[in-house]
Amino acid sequence: MESKFSEAGNAERVLLTLNSISETIENLIDWNENVRSADDYYSSSGGMQLLAANCTLITAIGEGIVLTASCRIFLSLISRIFLG
Repeated sequence: MESKFSEAGNAERVLLTLNSISETIENLIDWNENVRSADDYYSSSGGMQLLAANCTLITAIGEGIVLTASCRIFLSLISRIFLG
């Protein structure tokens, strides 16, 4: 069965998803810049909340990668980005 989405629509969806993943990674870096060890997460309620938020964002990144990989255009887009 052919996809309902056009190749152009898939390309836009892939780019939006990759941009979202990039922004999410930046958030993770910013939120955790003061964390020095795993104890920083477990020693306070705020640390536990940060750990839970990190896990949620990491899960969202994984889901974004799966969504992106499911688009037929993904491999050609990646090759254009990395191979020119």
